[in-house]
Amino acid sequence: MDGAQNDDPALLKLVEWAMRGEQNAINDLIRASARLAYPVAYGILQNRHDAEDAVSEAMYKVIKNLHRVETSAAYRGWLTTLTSRTAIDLSRRRARRQAREEVQERLPETEARYTDASDRLALREALAELSPEHRAILLLRERDGYDYKEISAMLQLPLGTVKSRLAYARKALERQLGTQYND
Repeated sequence: MDGAQNDDPALLKLVEWAMRGEQNAINDLIRASARLAYPVAYGILQNRHDAEDAVSEAMYKVIKNLHRVETSAAYRGWLTTLTSRTAIDLSRRRARRQAREEVQERLPETEARYTDASDRLALREALAELSPEHRAILLLRERDGYDYKEISAMLQLPLGTVKSRLAYARKALERQLGTQYND
């Protein structure tokens, strides 16, 4: 799936107007961008408050660096890259300052085996065990549908690094969840 295909005409127009400096368009673009950026940040950080902080920081960077976007069609990929990097940087900063917090309270072991919610919880916990770099690549590929080349370009990593990190992330999830997690 080509990530750029997700752009809607309204977003493209907002980007064009904002790039021309129209203040109302900039405000509307920030609101729309924050809604797009939150799932990316949350997927990497696995914590609502940290994701909100990363989105706030990313929106500041959008305002400051919007002039760097070459075309309105390139905006969504640029936003995803900016948000991913901001979230990874925030994760690194917080990891140096404090120990990782528990992602969520665990369900009792007997209930956890039989509910869909427990499967989601187990997946979230397994994702939380991955490094931010591995988690970002896995989520960009599996949840957001970007191909290897798009991820490579977004994160400015060699294609081989993207593939090896994705393979590592899948193996780690497989070990933790006891299921095969591959294409």
